[in-house]
Amino acid sequence: MRARGRGLEKLLARLEKRGIHPQDIRREGLRVMSMQIKSRDLKVFDALCVELNIEVLERSPLGLTRTLRRLRRRAALPVCAALCAILIGLMTTRVWLVRVDAPAALTQQLNQALVELGVQPGAAKSALDLRAIEDALVAGVQGVKFCQARVRGVTLTLKAQQAQSAPDTLTLSPPGSLYARCDAVVERVQVLAGSAAVQRGDTVRAGDLLIAGVEQVSREETAPVKAVGIVTGRVWYEGLGESALSETELVRTGAVATRRAIRLLNMEWVIEPAQAFDVCDRELSWQPIGGMFVPLGVMTERFFELTERQVERPLDEAQAIALDQARQNALKKCPDNATVIDKWAEYSIIEGNTIQARYVIEVEETIQCGG
Repeated sequence: MRARGRGLEKLLARLEKRGIHPQDIRREGLRVMSMQIKSRDLKVFDALCVELNIEVLERSPLGLTRTLRRLRRRAALPVCAALCAILIGLMTTRVWLVRVDAPAALTQQLNQALVELGVQPGAAKSALDLRAIEDALVAGVQGVKFCQARVRGVTLTLKAQQAQSAPDTLTLSPPGSLYARCDAVVERVQVLAGSAAVQRGDTVRAGDLLIAGVEQVSREETAPVKAVGIVTGRVWYEGLGESALSETELVRTGAVATRRAIRLLNMEWVIEPAQAFDVCDRELSWQPIGGMFVPLGVMTERFFELTERQVERPLDEAQAIALDQARQNALKKCPDNATVIDKWAEYSIIEGNTIQARYVIEVEETIQCGG
């Protein structure tokens, strides 16, 4: 509402007295004012304007009232909005884009198979059984090893992998033998091609022959072959860790130096100078100057002198620290596919003030490698 007159303040006071609270009151001049009034309070507002000889210059409906009036002038607008909502709802219940992510050799076959299964633009989402589609494609399309169908929004995406055909024959050339890749005690020997050179209980060093690349063709004749087999052995991995029986910590001596400065942005004026200690803790505090809305205040820096002190570390704590380091170092050397059989730790004092842990892991693993 926009009103003009001399009694605008009286109008506001009378409205407040009647329990009417105008919103967004704005002065547009000495005798012109705009405000927002609820539609249910218009009769009281008009009566007061007549009583106080105030002229109403403009009435502009807002919010729901304005919307309803606009809808009355455009009767087709609600119908069109409803139709749009229905169309959008129908659009989102169907698949409008089908994408195939697969090797080029399978793309055409998969597209044809999807059409035969009814998976095409315009298909209803509720009619698509994704698991059945995946099973049908794996069973019906030659060369498909795996496929996965997913619907996101209005897009159906099919990912497929091509099966790799196995070779007709296994080529074992050129001839060669298998050797130990580490020190171990042999546990089991399984020879698929070649001749075993070790047996259970033998101790081998890295590089020793395990399976020779020869086979007995007859009593007097041998033939070179590619040695194939598995040799399992017991292997030991160890790691070392150390921890001091005492540690150095920094403690405050009690000496304190305080520096104060008035700071404004990047500028400062020192009011109490101080020199920091060689080794110290530093604490900062900021005290703004009251009553001012500028970044102006007093910056206080307190320096606490520190000194070194030797503190005895409990033996069990030092052992735990050294053991953890040794264990981690041993595990780094141990292969992931090894089977742990046993593990143990040993401790010793070195250099007078340091404890050393030796952690040993006994595992069983394959030890052969090609020569």
